[in-house]
Amino acid sequence: NLVKEMKEAGYDLVVTGEMGIGNTTTSSACAAVLFDQDVEYVTGRGAGLSSEGLDRKIRAIKKAIQVNNPDPKDAVDVISKVGGLDIAGMVGCYLGAAHEHMPILIDGFISAVSAYLAGMLCPAAKEYMLATHCSTEPAAHLVLERLGMEAPLHAGMHLGEGTGAIMGLSLMEQYVYKNNRKLRYGYTTGSCAAAAAKAAAYMLLSGKEIPAVDLTTPGGVRLHLEVLEPVRTSQEAGCAIRKDGGDDPDVT
Repeated sequence: NLVKEMKEAGYDLVVTGEMGIGNTTTSSACAAVLFDQDVEYVTGRGAGLSSEGLDRKIRAIKKAIQVNNPDPKDAVDVISKVGGLDIAGMVGCYLGAAHEHMPILIDGFISAVSAYLAGMLCPAAKEYMLATHCSTEPAAHLVLERLGMEAPLHAGMHLGEGTGAIMGLSLMEQYVYKNNRKLRYGYTTGSCAAAAAKAAAYMLLSGKEIPAVDLTTPGGVRLHLEVLEPVRTSQEAGCAIRKDGGDDPDVT
């Protein structure tokens, strides 16, 4: 419902993040269960634990898994037994973004674990997710790998709270700005140009193709535009956009 309300209010992008203490503990517990990994391998210092604190964290995770015995094939069981309400809430946001056809940015380790759990519940939801950065938490690489994603930013960040995702958003805005300028000088203009730039930015950052783009014009008109003939290299991306199901797509 929250994502639906955001879309109705005119937003066209969701950025995930979390605030709290102890949620790398629940995320590491989820990762250990989901990927059948040793707890020591997937558990890091979080906000800066001492070695003694890290040992306590590892023991707590092991005990939680032993006592609750979550089923690694059941996302809801994992969330309810070793996860947390923040993870559950973000899972809902990922599912809501897919339902509303809105792109959603993955922040760091906790957001990535939530994204993986959402993908278990609805594999199609992954098509709307974009990785932004790779946290320094030990299992961050593993979660993104299991999601089939590569983060464009590797900046040694582990703060959480959406900080890495915001940096990724800035990078996306630069891509869109660059492509919009390119489109103004001789290719095509208007809503189709903006949609093409948005699709190109998505393809460049995620390494994946996108079937359609949702766009809100400056006048408040919401458009659902089909992406045709995507072309992508490591440095450039282009596509055709069909507006309102017409026969003649505008091309970038």
